[in-house]
Amino acid sequence: MPIRRSARPITRRMVQDYCRARVAPVMPPRDVDSVSRFLRHVLETGCRPPRVGSACHWKQIARGAELGLTDVLATRQYLIPILDAVSRSTDEGPQWQPVNHPVVPAVQGESMAPPVQGTLAKAKLARERNYRKRPIVACPEPLWTEWQDVDTFAEALDLHIRRHGDRGTGASDHDWTSGPTKA
Repeated sequence: MPIRRSARPITRRMVQDYCRARVAPVMPPRDVDSVSRFLRHVLETGCRPPRVGSACHWKQIARGAELGLTDVLATRQYLIPILDAVSRSTDEGPQWQPVNHPVVPAVQGESMAPPVQGTLAKAKLARERNYRKRPIVACPEPLWTEWQDVDTFAEALDLHIRRHGDRGTGASDHDWTSGPTKA
């Protein structure tokens, strides 16, 4: 399906704002800058973003942004709207082609950003969570083995969450080791 031309062309500022608002939460800062720089370059040259038919050509986009292919593929749902907007804005130009300059290829699945960026992104995510990620246990031991059946699904779910010591949302201050509570 062809992309319709936009009545209002996209600007460099719109690209930067979109990347800051939508891409920054899911990518390290250096990668966000690379994506933003690539999109602004495509926009300034009047070229269309790389496509294969109606789909984005992710390999060329990754190369143009100097990122690993898996990094770009992992965030493609956030990149598709801005790529479509740039395409609508530049639909009469030629398709973007990578520049033939020596680029150090990224190992597949690895970002061109220094390793510390990934660590910073993980630390930021942990701060947003406000808790440490606990290991997943396939069959956790219950804190108690006898209980009285309850009437509703919500009560049963709550009972078994407490029985297995899971804290759930907003219950971090409750002591679950005391056994079932009586209502």
